[in-house]
Amino acid sequence: MKNFRMSRHVLLTSGLSVCPAGGYGPAARFSIAPIGPIATTTPISPIALNTLNTLNTLNTLNTLNTLNTSRPRSSRGRQCSLALAMAAIASLSACQRGEAHQRATAAPPVPVHVAAVETRAGAAPVLGVGVLAAKEEVSLAFKVGGVVERIRVESGQRVRAGEVLAELAQVEIDADVDKAKHGRDKAERDLARATSLYRDSVATLEQVQNATTAVEMAVSNVHIAEFNRRYAAIRAPFDGTVLKRSVEANQLVAPGATVVVVRNERSGLVLRVGLPDRDAVRVAAGDGAIARFDAWPGVRFAARVLRVAAGATAGTGTYEAELLVEPAGHVLASGLIGEGVIRARAARRFAYVPVAALLEADGDSASVYVLDPTGRSARRRRVQVAFLEGSRVAIAAGIGASDRVVTDGNTRIIDGSRVRVLMPAEGRTGALLDGRVSAPAAP
Repeated sequence: MKNFRMSRHVLLTSGLSVCPAGGYGPAARFSIAPIGPIATTTPISPIALNTLNTLNTLNTLNTLNTLNTSRPRSSRGRQCSLALAMAAIASLSACQRGEAHQRATAAPPVPVHVAAVETRAGAAPVLGVGVLAAKEEVSLAFKVGGVVERIRVESGQRVRAGEVLAELAQVEIDADVDKAKHGRDKAERDLARATSLYRDSVATLEQVQNATTAVEMAVSNVHIAEFNRRYAAIRAPFDGTVLKRSVEANQLVAPGATVVVVRNERSGLVLRVGLPDRDAVRVAAGDGAIARFDAWPGVRFAARVLRVAAGATAGTGTYEAELLVEPAGHVLASGLIGEGVIRARAARRFAYVPVAALLEADGDSASVYVLDPTGRSARRRRVQVAFLEGSRVAIAAGIGASDRVVTDGNTRIIDGSRVRVLMPAEGRTGALLDGRVSAPAAP
Protein backbone atom coordinates (compact mmCIF):
# COMPACT_ATOMS: atom_id res chain seq x y z
CA MET A 1 0.00 0.00 0.00
CA LYS A 2 1.44 3.39 -0.97
CA ASN A 3 2.11 6.16 1.58
CA PHE A 4 -0.76 8.62 1.12
CA ARG A 5 1.08 11.34 3.07
CA MET A 6 3.75 11.61 0.37
CA SER A 7 1.49 11.33 -2.67
CA ARG A 8 -0.34 14.32 -4.11
CA HIS A 9 -2.44 12.17 -6.45
CA VAL A 10 -3.06 8.45 -6.12
CA LEU A 11 -4.49 6.23 -8.83
CA LEU A 12 -6.02 3.28 -7.02
CA THR A 13 -5.61 -0.17 -8.47
CA SER A 14 -9.33 -0.65 -7.88
CA GLY A 15 -10.20 1.70 -10.74
CA LEU A 16 -10.97 4.88 -8.72
CA SER A 17 -9.09 8.17 -8.88
CA VAL A 18 -8.68 9.72 -5.39
CA CYS A 19 -7.74 13.41 -5.62
CA PRO A 20 -6.73 15.23 -2.39
CA ALA A 21 -7.90 18.82 -2.03
CA GLY A 22 -6.14 21.05 0.50
CA GLY A 23 -3.46 18.57 1.52
CA TYR A 24 -3.69 15.53 3.72
CA GLY A 25 -4.26 17.31 7.03
CA PRO A 26 -7.25 16.97 9.31
CA ALA A 27 -9.29 19.23 7.01
CA ALA A 28 -8.38 17.29 3.88
CA ARG A 29 -11.17 16.33 1.49
CA PHE A 30 -10.97 13.66 -1.19
CA SER A 31 -12.76 13.72 -4.51
CA ILE A 32 -13.35 10.26 -6.00
CA ALA A 33 -13.98 9.74 -9.69
CA PRO A 34 -14.72 6.27 -11.07
CA ILE A 35 -12.51 5.27 -13.95
CA GLY A 36 -14.80 2.30 -14.79
CA PRO A 37 -14.59 -1.45 -14.58
CA ILE A 38 -11.40 -3.23 -15.34
CA ALA A 39 -10.65 -3.36 -19.04
CA THR A 40 -8.59 -6.11 -20.56
CA THR A 41 -7.37 -7.04 -23.99
CA THR A 42 -7.38 -10.73 -23.12
CA PRO A 43 -10.67 -12.57 -23.75
CA ILE A 44 -12.35 -13.23 -20.42
CA SER A 45 -15.69 -14.72 -19.47
CA PRO A 46 -18.46 -12.46 -18.07
CA ILE A 47 -18.44 -14.42 -14.79
CA ALA A 48 -14.71 -13.90 -14.31
CA LEU A 49 -15.02 -10.22 -15.23
CA ASN A 50 -17.82 -9.70 -12.71
CA THR A 51 -15.71 -11.44 -10.05
CA LEU A 52 -12.76 -9.11 -10.71
CA ASN A 53 -14.97 -6.03 -10.55
CA THR A 54 -16.39 -7.23 -7.22
CA LEU A 55 -12.86 -7.66 -5.86
CA ASN A 56 -12.03 -4.13 -7.07
CA THR A 57 -15.01 -2.79 -5.13
CA LEU A 58 -13.74 -4.48 -1.98
CA ASN A 59 -10.26 -2.97 -2.60
CA THR A 60 -11.89 0.44 -2.87
CA LEU A 61 -13.55 0.05 0.53
CA ASN A 62 -10.27 -1.12 2.09
CA THR A 63 -8.39 1.84 0.58
CA LEU A 64 -10.97 4.33 1.80
CA ASN A 65 -10.81 2.77 5.25
CA THR A 66 -7.02 3.29 5.21
CA LEU A 67 -7.52 6.92 4.22
CA ASN A 68 -9.98 7.48 7.02
CA THR A 69 -7.77 5.88 9.69
CA SER A 70 -4.37 7.33 8.60
CA ARG A 71 -5.17 10.63 10.27
CA PRO A 72 -7.69 11.66 12.92
CA ARG A 73 -10.73 12.78 10.99
CA SER A 74 -13.77 14.72 12.00
CA SER A 75 -17.21 13.05 12.02
CA ARG A 76 -18.25 15.15 9.05
CA GLY A 77 -15.18 14.10 7.14
CA ARG A 78 -15.91 10.42 7.71
CA GLN A 79 -19.49 10.92 6.55
CA CYS A 80 -18.32 12.63 3.37
CA SER A 81 -15.86 9.84 2.67
CA LEU A 82 -18.52 7.20 3.19
CA ALA A 83 -20.94 9.01 0.89
CA LEU A 84 -18.27 9.31 -1.79
CA ALA A 85 -17.50 5.59 -1.44
CA MET A 86 -21.12 4.62 -1.85
CA ALA A 87 -21.45 6.84 -4.91
CA ALA A 88 -18.40 5.23 -6.42
CA ILE A 89 -19.76 1.73 -5.84
CA ALA A 90 -23.14 2.67 -7.34
CA SER A 91 -21.41 4.11 -10.38
CA LEU A 92 -19.34 0.94 -10.78
CA SER A 93 -22.48 -1.26 -10.51
CA ALA A 94 -24.25 0.87 -13.13
CA CYS A 95 -21.30 0.46 -15.44
CA GLN A 96 -21.40 -3.30 -14.96
CA ARG A 97 -25.14 -3.45 -15.73
CA GLY A 98 -24.65 -1.28 -18.76
CA GLU A 99 -21.89 -3.51 -20.06
CA ALA A 100 -24.03 -6.62 -19.45
CA HIS A 101 -26.84 -5.09 -21.48
CA GLN A 102 -24.41 -4.14 -24.23
CA ARG A 103 -23.01 -7.69 -24.32
CA ALA A 104 -26.56 -9.12 -24.46
CA THR A 105 -27.57 -6.94 -27.39
CA ALA A 106 -24.26 -7.41 -29.21
CA ALA A 107 -24.11 -11.20 -28.79
CA PRO A 108 -25.42 -13.52 -31.51
CA PRO A 109 -29.15 -14.36 -31.20
CA VAL A 110 -29.93 -17.24 -28.84
CA PRO A 111 -32.20 -19.92 -30.33
CA VAL A 112 -35.38 -20.30 -28.24
CA HIS A 113 -38.83 -21.80 -28.35
CA VAL A 114 -41.83 -19.69 -27.41
CA ALA A 115 -45.48 -20.29 -26.55
CA ALA A 116 -48.52 -18.09 -26.87
CA VAL A 117 -50.41 -17.02 -23.76
CA GLU A 118 -53.83 -18.62 -23.36
CA THR A 119 -56.53 -16.68 -21.49
CA ARG A 120 -59.65 -18.37 -20.13
CA ALA A 121 -61.84 -18.52 -17.04
CA GLY A 122 -60.60 -20.75 -14.26
CA ALA A 123 -60.27 -21.25 -10.54
CA ALA A 124 -57.74 -22.82 -8.24
CA PRO A 125 -58.56 -26.51 -7.64
CA VAL A 126 -59.84 -27.52 -4.20
CA LEU A 127 -57.83 -30.34 -2.60
CA GLY A 128 -58.97 -32.69 0.14
CA VAL A 129 -57.83 -36.00 1.64
CA GLY A 130 -60.26 -38.60 2.90
CA VAL A 131 -61.27 -42.25 3.18
CA LEU A 132 -63.06 -44.28 0.50
CA ALA A 133 -66.23 -46.12 1.52
CA ALA A 134 -69.47 -47.37 0.03
CA LYS A 135 -72.31 -44.90 0.01
CA GLU A 136 -74.31 -47.47 2.01
CA GLU A 137 -72.45 -49.58 4.56
CA VAL A 138 -74.53 -51.34 7.23
CA SER A 139 -73.37 -52.83 10.54
CA LEU A 140 -75.60 -55.85 11.27
CA ALA A 141 -76.30 -57.17 14.80
CA PHE A 142 -78.64 -59.48 16.71
CA LYS A 143 -81.76 -58.01 18.31
CA VAL A 144 -81.23 -60.08 21.46
CA GLY A 145 -78.17 -61.42 23.19
CA GLY A 146 -77.13 -65.03 23.20
CA VAL A 147 -74.62 -67.61 22.06
CA VAL A 148 -73.61 -67.55 18.38
CA GLU A 149 -74.45 -70.93 16.89
CA ARG A 150 -72.87 -70.47 13.47
CA ILE A 151 -71.27 -67.85 11.17
CA ARG A 152 -71.90 -68.56 7.50
CA VAL A 153 -69.72 -65.91 5.81
CA GLU A 154 -66.15 -64.64 5.72
CA SER A 155 -64.74 -61.15 5.21
CA GLY A 156 -64.68 -60.25 1.52
CA GLN A 157 -67.41 -62.73 0.58
CA ARG A 158 -70.17 -61.57 -1.73
CA VAL A 159 -73.72 -62.21 -0.51
CA ARG A 160 -77.24 -62.07 -1.92
CA ALA A 161 -80.21 -60.24 -0.43
CA GLY A 162 -81.99 -62.42 2.18
CA GLU A 163 -79.07 -64.83 2.65
CA VAL A 164 -78.50 -65.96 6.27
CA LEU A 165 -75.15 -64.67 7.54
CA ALA A 166 -75.16 -65.67 11.24
CA GLU A 167 -77.49 -67.35 13.77
CA LEU A 168 -77.91 -67.49 17.53
CA ALA A 169 -78.61 -70.69 19.44
CA GLN A 170 -82.44 -71.03 19.34
CA VAL A 171 -83.11 -73.02 22.54
CA GLU A 172 -83.64 -70.04 24.82
CA ILE A 173 -85.34 -67.97 22.14
CA ASP A 174 -87.81 -70.74 21.22
CA ALA A 175 -88.58 -71.20 24.92
CA ASP A 176 -89.49 -67.51 25.19
CA VAL A 177 -91.86 -67.89 22.25
CA ASP A 178 -93.54 -70.94 23.80
CA LYS A 179 -93.82 -69.15 27.13
CA ALA A 180 -95.54 -66.21 25.49
CA LYS A 181 -97.96 -68.50 23.68
CA HIS A 182 -98.87 -70.38 26.87
CA GLY A 183 -99.54 -67.08 28.58
CA ARG A 184 -101.82 -66.10 25.73
CA ASP A 185 -103.76 -69.37 25.97
CA LYS A 186 -104.27 -68.93 29.73
CA ALA A 187 -105.47 -65.38 29.28
CA GLU A 188 -108.01 -66.48 26.71
CA ARG A 189 -109.37 -69.19 29.08
CA ASP A 190 -109.66 -66.67 31.91
CA LEU A 191 -111.58 -64.34 29.67
CA ALA A 192 -114.04 -67.08 28.64
CA ARG A 193 -114.64 -68.03 32.28
CA ALA A 194 -115.17 -64.43 33.34
CA THR A 195 -117.62 -63.84 30.52
CA SER A 196 -119.69 -66.91 31.50
CA LEU A 197 -119.81 -65.84 35.12
CA TYR A 198 -120.77 -62.33 34.12
CA ARG A 199 -123.76 -63.68 32.21
CA ASP A 200 -124.82 -65.56 35.39
CA SER A 201 -124.40 -62.34 37.38
CA VAL A 202 -121.58 -63.90 39.40
CA ALA A 203 -118.66 -61.88 37.94
CA THR A 204 -118.64 -58.14 37.61
CA LEU A 205 -118.11 -56.13 34.46
CA GLU A 206 -114.73 -54.98 35.78
CA GLN A 207 -113.49 -58.57 35.99
CA VAL A 208 -114.51 -59.19 32.38
CA GLN A 209 -112.70 -56.04 31.22
CA ASN A 210 -109.56 -57.01 33.13
CA ALA A 211 -109.58 -60.48 31.56
CA THR A 212 -109.94 -58.92 28.10
CA THR A 213 -106.92 -56.67 28.71
CA ALA A 214 -104.88 -59.64 29.90
CA VAL A 215 -105.59 -61.47 26.65
CA GLU A 216 -104.44 -58.48 24.59
CA MET A 217 -101.23 -58.22 26.61
CA ALA A 218 -100.53 -61.93 26.18
CA VAL A 219 -100.99 -61.65 22.42
CA SER A 220 -98.50 -58.74 22.36
CA ASN A 221 -95.97 -60.82 24.27
CA VAL A 222 -96.24 -63.52 21.62
CA HIS A 223 -95.53 -60.94 18.90
CA ILE A 224 -92.46 -59.68 20.77
CA ALA A 225 -91.08 -63.18 21.26
CA GLU A 226 -91.60 -64.07 17.61
CA PHE A 227 -90.00 -60.78 16.50
CA ASN A 228 -86.94 -61.47 18.65
CA ARG A 229 -86.70 -64.97 17.21
CA ARG A 230 -86.81 -63.53 13.69
CA TYR A 231 -83.82 -61.26 14.45
CA ALA A 232 -81.88 -64.03 16.17
CA ALA A 233 -80.64 -64.76 12.65
CA ILE A 234 -78.85 -62.09 10.56
CA ARG A 235 -79.81 -61.89 6.89
CA ALA A 236 -78.24 -59.77 4.14
CA PRO A 237 -80.42 -56.70 3.52
CA PHE A 238 -79.15 -56.32 -0.08
CA ASP A 239 -76.68 -57.69 -2.59
CA GLY A 240 -73.24 -56.73 -1.39
CA THR A 241 -69.88 -57.67 0.07
CA VAL A 242 -68.99 -58.56 3.64
CA LEU A 243 -66.43 -55.99 4.79
CA LYS A 244 -65.88 -57.25 8.32
CA ARG A 245 -66.78 -60.18 10.58
CA SER A 246 -66.46 -59.39 14.27
CA VAL A 247 -67.48 -62.60 16.09
CA GLU A 248 -66.89 -66.32 15.96
CA ALA A 249 -69.11 -69.36 16.58
CA ASN A 250 -69.91 -70.20 20.23
CA GLN A 251 -69.16 -66.63 21.25
CA LEU A 252 -71.55 -64.86 23.62
CA VAL A 253 -72.71 -61.53 22.18
CA ALA A 254 -74.74 -58.70 23.66
CA PRO A 255 -77.83 -57.20 21.99
CA GLY A 256 -76.85 -54.70 19.31
CA ALA A 257 -73.16 -55.72 19.13
CA THR A 258 -71.83 -55.58 15.53
CA VAL A 259 -71.46 -59.04 14.04
CA VAL A 260 -70.79 -58.29 10.35
CA VAL A 261 -70.50 -55.16 8.19
CA VAL A 262 -71.89 -55.33 4.66
CA ARG A 263 -71.59 -52.74 1.91
CA ASN A 264 -74.15 -52.23 -0.84
CA GLU A 265 -72.42 -52.65 -4.19
CA ARG A 266 -75.19 -50.79 -6.01
CA SER A 267 -74.99 -47.62 -3.90
CA GLY A 268 -71.62 -46.58 -5.34
CA LEU A 269 -68.29 -45.63 -3.76
CA VAL A 270 -67.71 -42.24 -2.16
CA LEU A 271 -64.56 -40.47 -1.03
CA ARG A 272 -65.37 -38.40 2.05
CA VAL A 273 -62.96 -35.48 2.38
CA GLY A 274 -62.76 -32.65 4.89
CA LEU A 275 -62.61 -29.11 3.49
CA PRO A 276 -61.73 -25.88 5.32
CA ASP A 277 -64.37 -23.17 5.28
CA ARG A 278 -62.61 -21.08 2.61
CA ASP A 279 -62.80 -24.04 0.20
CA ALA A 280 -66.20 -25.39 1.26
CA VAL A 281 -67.94 -22.20 0.13
CA ARG A 282 -66.47 -22.64 -3.38
CA VAL A 283 -67.75 -26.20 -3.85
CA ALA A 284 -71.29 -27.24 -4.77
CA ALA A 285 -73.06 -30.50 -5.57
CA GLY A 286 -72.43 -31.51 -9.18
CA ASP A 287 -68.92 -30.04 -9.47
CA GLY A 288 -66.49 -32.27 -11.35
CA ALA A 289 -63.52 -33.84 -9.60
CA ILE A 290 -60.86 -36.50 -9.86
CA ALA A 291 -59.67 -38.95 -7.20
CA ARG A 292 -56.20 -40.42 -6.75
CA PHE A 293 -55.14 -43.34 -4.55
CA ASP A 294 -51.68 -44.56 -3.59
CA ALA A 295 -52.96 -48.09 -4.18
CA TRP A 296 -53.37 -47.20 -7.88
CA PRO A 297 -50.44 -44.88 -8.69
CA GLY A 298 -50.83 -42.86 -11.85
CA VAL A 299 -54.56 -43.65 -12.20
CA ARG A 300 -57.01 -40.72 -12.12
CA PHE A 301 -60.57 -41.75 -11.26
CA ALA A 302 -63.42 -39.57 -12.48
CA ALA A 303 -65.63 -38.25 -9.69
CA ARG A 304 -68.27 -35.65 -8.91
CA VAL A 305 -69.45 -33.92 -5.77
CA LEU A 306 -72.58 -35.50 -4.27
CA ARG A 307 -73.04 -33.18 -1.31
CA VAL A 308 -71.29 -30.71 0.96
CA ALA A 309 -72.15 -30.69 4.65
CA ALA A 310 -74.08 -27.68 5.91
CA GLY A 311 -72.30 -27.74 9.26
CA ALA A 312 -68.71 -28.20 10.41
CA THR A 313 -67.53 -31.47 11.90
CA ALA A 314 -67.07 -31.25 15.65
CA GLY A 315 -63.44 -31.36 16.70
CA THR A 316 -61.89 -30.66 13.28
CA GLY A 317 -63.93 -27.69 12.13
CA THR A 318 -63.90 -28.98 8.53
CA TYR A 319 -66.86 -29.52 6.23
CA GLU A 320 -67.35 -33.03 4.86
CA ALA A 321 -67.79 -33.38 1.11
CA GLU A 322 -68.76 -36.64 -0.58
CA LEU A 323 -67.24 -37.41 -3.98
CA LEU A 324 -68.87 -40.21 -5.97
CA VAL A 325 -65.97 -42.16 -7.53
CA GLU A 326 -66.20 -44.20 -10.76
CA PRO A 327 -64.10 -47.39 -10.35
CA ALA A 328 -63.60 -47.72 -14.13
CA GLY A 329 -62.95 -51.45 -13.87
CA HIS A 330 -60.55 -51.21 -10.92
CA VAL A 331 -61.09 -52.92 -7.58
CA LEU A 332 -61.43 -50.24 -4.92
CA ALA A 333 -61.52 -51.50 -1.35
CA SER A 334 -63.25 -49.62 1.44
CA GLY A 335 -60.80 -47.77 3.67
CA LEU A 336 -58.38 -46.61 0.95
CA ILE A 337 -56.86 -43.20 1.64
CA GLY A 338 -57.32 -40.96 -1.35
CA GLU A 339 -56.94 -37.37 -2.52
CA GLY A 340 -59.80 -35.52 -4.15
CA VAL A 341 -59.16 -32.66 -6.57
CA ILE A 342 -62.36 -30.70 -7.09
CA ARG A 343 -62.70 -28.41 -10.10
CA ALA A 344 -64.44 -25.46 -8.51
CA ARG A 345 -66.57 -23.23 -10.68
CA ALA A 346 -64.60 -20.57 -12.58
CA ALA A 347 -64.40 -17.25 -10.75
CA ARG A 348 -62.22 -15.07 -13.08
CA ARG A 349 -60.01 -15.16 -16.15
CA PHE A 350 -56.34 -16.07 -15.97
CA ALA A 351 -53.42 -16.16 -18.40
CA TYR A 352 -52.07 -19.71 -18.81
CA VAL A 353 -48.47 -20.49 -19.84
CA PRO A 354 -46.38 -23.69 -19.77
CA VAL A 355 -44.64 -24.41 -16.48
CA ALA A 356 -41.31 -24.46 -18.36
CA ALA A 357 -41.63 -20.70 -18.91
CA LEU A 358 -41.25 -19.91 -15.19
CA LEU A 359 -37.93 -18.92 -13.65
CA GLU A 360 -36.93 -18.05 -10.08
CA ALA A 361 -40.32 -18.93 -8.58
CA ASP A 362 -40.68 -17.71 -5.01
CA GLY A 363 -44.09 -18.25 -3.44
CA ASP A 364 -46.62 -16.64 -5.77
CA SER A 365 -43.98 -14.64 -7.64
CA ALA A 366 -41.86 -15.74 -10.60
CA SER A 367 -40.09 -14.43 -13.70
CA VAL A 368 -40.72 -15.07 -17.39
CA TYR A 369 -39.09 -13.87 -20.58
CA VAL A 370 -41.56 -12.21 -22.94
CA LEU A 371 -40.83 -11.82 -26.63
CA ASP A 372 -40.90 -8.17 -27.71
CA PRO A 373 -43.23 -7.12 -30.56
CA THR A 374 -40.41 -7.38 -33.13
CA GLY A 375 -39.72 -10.99 -32.14
CA ARG A 376 -35.96 -10.32 -32.01
CA SER A 377 -35.31 -9.91 -28.28
CA ALA A 378 -36.73 -11.03 -24.93
CA ARG A 379 -37.50 -8.93 -21.89
CA ARG A 380 -37.57 -10.22 -18.34
CA ARG A 381 -40.88 -9.69 -16.53
CA ARG A 382 -42.12 -10.47 -13.02
CA VAL A 383 -45.50 -12.24 -12.83
CA GLN A 384 -47.91 -13.28 -10.08
CA VAL A 385 -48.64 -17.02 -10.03
CA ALA A 386 -52.21 -18.05 -9.15
CA PHE A 387 -52.12 -21.88 -9.28
CA LEU A 388 -50.86 -24.88 -11.23
CA GLU A 389 -53.09 -26.84 -13.57
CA GLY A 390 -51.35 -29.91 -14.95
CA SER A 391 -48.45 -28.83 -17.17
CA ARG A 392 -49.61 -25.22 -17.26
CA VAL A 393 -49.62 -22.44 -14.71
CA ALA A 394 -52.25 -19.74 -14.24
CA ILE A 395 -50.87 -16.20 -14.07
CA ALA A 396 -52.91 -13.60 -12.18
CA ALA A 397 -50.91 -10.53 -13.26
CA GLY A 398 -47.85 -9.56 -15.28
CA ILE A 399 -48.56 -10.74 -18.84
CA GLY A 400 -51.28 -10.16 -21.43
CA ALA A 401 -53.18 -12.21 -23.96
CA SER A 402 -51.02 -11.01 -26.88
CA ASP A 403 -47.69 -11.89 -25.25
CA ARG A 404 -45.47 -14.82 -26.15
CA VAL A 405 -43.22 -16.36 -23.50
CA VAL A 406 -39.91 -18.18 -23.88
CA THR A 407 -40.23 -21.82 -22.81
CA ASP A 408 -37.00 -23.42 -24.00
CA GLY A 409 -33.69 -21.55 -23.91
CA ASN A 410 -34.79 -19.10 -21.21
CA THR A 411 -31.89 -20.18 -18.98
CA ARG A 412 -29.36 -18.99 -21.58
CA ILE A 413 -30.57 -15.41 -21.95
CA ILE A 414 -30.75 -12.25 -19.85
CA ASP A 415 -32.98 -9.20 -20.00
CA GLY A 416 -32.74 -7.70 -23.48
CA SER A 417 -30.95 -10.63 -25.12
CA ARG A 418 -31.34 -11.09 -28.84
CA VAL A 419 -33.20 -14.31 -29.65
CA ARG A 420 -34.08 -16.39 -32.67
CA VAL A 421 -37.43 -18.21 -32.46
CA LEU A 422 -37.23 -21.83 -33.59
CA MET A 423 -39.91 -23.98 -35.14
CA PRO A 424 -40.76 -27.19 -33.22
CA ALA A 425 -38.71 -29.32 -35.60
CA GLU A 426 -35.56 -27.23 -35.05
CA GLY A 427 -33.17 -27.88 -32.19
CA ARG A 428 -34.92 -29.61 -29.34
CA THR A 429 -38.36 -31.10 -29.63
CA GLY A 430 -41.36 -28.87 -29.08
CA ALA A 431 -43.03 -31.29 -26.64
CA LEU A 432 -42.63 -28.81 -23.81
CA LEU A 433 -44.56 -26.18 -25.72
CA ASP A 434 -47.91 -27.97 -25.48
CA GLY A 435 -48.63 -27.34 -29.13
CA ARG A 436 -48.43 -23.56 -28.86
CA VAL A 437 -45.16 -22.76 -30.66
CA SER A 438 -45.12 -19.61 -32.72
CA ALA A 439 -43.64 -19.19 -36.17
CA PRO A 440 -40.03 -17.91 -36.31
CA ALA A 441 -39.47 -14.21 -36.41
CA ALA A 442 -38.50 -12.59 -39.67
CA PRO A 443 -34.73 -12.29 -40.09
